[in-house]
Amino acid sequence: RQSLRIQNLHQRTRELKLSRTARVLRRQSKLASPLHRLAPG
Repeated sequence: RQSLRIQNLHQRTRELKLSRTARVLRRQSKLASPLHRLAPG
């Protein structure tokens, strides 16, 4: 039962890290290139 709680905690921290990284990457790509806006997607 305790291990499940630990698993949930790990999952939450992983998701937090991923979302933070994604946000940083998005900001960097916005700053980095006007080409990014022209590209599809």
